[in-house]
Amino acid sequence: MHPGPALTLLDAVQLHRAIHERYPERGFTVDSPIYETKSGLDAILPDANAPAPLSGTPTRITYSDAEVQRITAMLQATPR
Repeated sequence: MHPGPALTLLDAVQLHRAIHERYPERGFTVDSPIYETKSGLDAILPDANAPAPLSGTPTRITYSDAEVQRITAMLQATPR
């Protein structure tokens, strides 16, 4: 089971903030398998360049400016 693209975006925004000390300002594209909750993955970790277990797995996703800004706004509104 994989958390899906929305939680992956949340993680990416938090990682960007940790590295750059600021939230991303624009959307971005990820060129990598984008796993859904039914990913075909199991407990055995495959090689990084191994094909996705399910043939229908998207290989790219674009997160729009609006999606990134919405996640950023939610994170900024959350007390730490």
